Amino acid sequence: MLAGLIEADLGVAFADLGDEMVYRIVSTEVDVEAGTVTESWDDRDVVGLVGTVRDEGIEKAAEQTRGAKLQVLVRSEELPEDCPALTDRVIVRGEEYAIEEFRYMSEGGLFDLAVRRR
Repeated sequence: MLAGLIEADLGVAFADLGDEMVYRIVSTEVDVEAGTVTESWDDRDVVGLVGTVRDEGIEKAAEQTRGAKLQVLVRSEELPEDCPALTDRVIVRGEEYAIEEFRYMSEGGLFDLAVRRR
């Protein structure tokens, strides 16, 4: 019964508050001899719940570089079986974000993605 309530509430939330976005599956090919790295990608249209944008400094850059961070919830059924991956990205409202971390939320079947604007 609880699972049914959670699914019903999520259905309403995604229908009313969900944002259309692109989930970008990124593949990288390295040519050692030429010293090049080539990216290719496969874009999937998904609907997600997008949290508030937070603008936080990047510690590795001594707080000199800033990048907006977001939290995005995506239903696992919308993603291919081997996703998400830390090489993948999401495009939200025209901005591309790199996935920094993710976790699976079994109740609701959601992936919680922590992403940073590239």
